[in-house]
Amino acid sequence: MKNYEGLSNISNDWFKKCEINKKINFYEKELRNMKFINDVLNGLPVADAAKKYMITRQYSYKILNNIKSNKNKFRGRPCKLNSSQIEKLIKYLNKKSYFTVKDVREFIKINYNVVYCNKEIVKILNNYGFKYYSILKCYSNKKNYKIFIDKIFP
Repeated sequence: MKNYEGLSNISNDWFKKCEINKKINFYEKELRNMKFINDVLNGLPVADAAKKYMITRQYSYKILNNIKSNKNKFRGRPCKLNSSQIEKLIKYLNKKSYFTVKDVREFIKINYNVVYCNKEIVKILNNYGFKYYSILKCYSNKKNYKIFIDKIFP
């Protein structure tokens, strides 16, 4: 039989290299976008700058519109809930001491008639400061978590 002891180290190194390459590609793209914006601000027409950096005119205008509206993200679709619905959701979640992703999903579906998958719910919860606590096996905010733990372990 062959000895495969070093295989786990090789695969871990390979995955690390893949992650590093992803980060390098991301930052190269960001640098290209910044150079494009700099050229446009220095007077180069958008079409010429787009050709220079090998990006489409549509994408170049998207970059410029994001800069004008002070958005740092260049990709992603807008949230299905509007800001007032999100505020109501956060108020509702802050009133509850703890909740699961399923609870949040049902609340959104019943009250706003919007369907989210579990992954999207988790992103929303993480973005608004709610954390998953493995002791509770559910989500909560820090304040409610501390109160709950103090009740369990006086």
